[in-house]
Amino acid sequence: MLGIKEESLIFNPEVFESMDEQCQKDCPYRNKIPNCDFMIKYTEQLRKVDFKNYLLPELARVAEDVRKITHYEGEPIIVLMVHEAPTVPCSERPVLQKVFKENGIELKEWSKELSGEVL
Repeated sequence: MLGIKEESLIFNPEVFESMDEQCQKDCPYRNKIPNCDFMIKYTEQLRKVDFKNYLLPELARVAEDVRKITHYEGEPIIVLMVHEAPTVPCSERPVLQKVFKENGIELKEWSKELSGEVL
């Protein structure tokens, strides 16, 4: 179900507005990746999320609710969507992958080759 948002994974816009180094087209801070303000602050934000007691149970609840609504009989699959392409090093993607991995979950990048495979 496209459009379901998990607020705890959305970078806080107030933090972004307060940053001295703001991401922009042809960003002058790319040479600092992964130590630019955005990636540091987003990592800090995600590390505050309680994966065990909040995020994972919440994702499981949403998946189950969607499964019931759609009458889907298989195991639900949760897909996180990030605006930037995998080739863009300064995006939410590497931070999400890093923090999920710290919590014992490997996020696999979707590809056409994997599209028929259950991730």
